[in-house]
Amino acid sequence: MTEAEWRACTDLKLMLKSLRNEASERKLRLFACACCRHFWELLIDERSRAAVDVAERFSDGLIASEEVRAALVSAMEATVAVRGSRSARTEPAARLRCQHSPEMLWRAAATAAFAASGDAAHVNAHVHGNEGLLVPYREQARLLRDIFGPLPFRPVSLRSQHLTPEIVALALSIYNDRAFDRLPRLADALEALGCEAGAILEHCRQPGTHVRGCWVVDFLLRKESTGRSWFP
Repeated sequence: MTEAEWRACTDLKLMLKSLRNEASERKLRLFACACCRHFWELLIDERSRAAVDVAERFSDGLIASEEVRAALVSAMEATVAVRGSRSARTEPAARLRCQHSPEMLWRAAATAAFAASGDAAHVNAHVHGNEGLLVPYREQARLLRDIFGPLPFRPVSLRSQHLTPEIVALALSIYNDRAFDRLPRLADALEALGCEAGAILEHCRQPGTHVRGCWVVDFLLRKESTGRSWFP
C-alpha cells in the first residue's frame, strides 16, 4: 500500500494488514482503546470501562501487568453479566484491550472497530475467529490514520530548536487531558518558531477525531522510536 492509498483507504482489514511490520503493541492497543471510547456510552458495565482505562495506562508503562490481569478478569465477568443485553456486543471488545498476546491485540483492534460500528453480527463472528468478515469502516480508518500518520511510509523530521519546553508542555497537556482541541494552538506555536514541517502542521489543523496515540503528539513527546522520525 502506498501513502496515497493509505490516506484514502476505508478498508480496515487492508490497513491493518499493511501495518503488520510497523505497528507496536502500544499503538495497536491505543487504537483498540480509541475504538472502545467511540462507543463509550454503550459500555454499560463499569468494569468494561475500567478495562479500557487500565489498558491505556499499561500502554504508557504506568501500571504493572498484575493490574492488567485483574482488569481482564473483571472485564470477563462483565461480559458474562451483560450477555443477552443489547450492549453485550461491546463488552468483549473492552475485555480484549487487556490481552498481552500480539495476535490477540490484532483481534482486539478489529473487534473494537466492529463494535464501534454497531454491527453485532460481525463482532460476534470475529471474536470467534472468522477473519473473513473484516469490512470497511470509515471512522475507524480515520482513527488508524490519526495514530500512525505518514510514518509507516516516510520519515518526518523536526528541528531540535523547535522542541522547546513550551511546545513539549503543550503536547503533554494535550495527551494527558485528551484536549485535542488544542492541536491548532500547537500548530500555531510551532509555526511561530519557524517550523515548516508540513505533515505536522497539517495534521494539527485537520478537523475530525484525534485520540490518545495521535502520531504528532507522540512524535513531539518521543513516545516511540519508529526509525522514521528524527530531530536534527
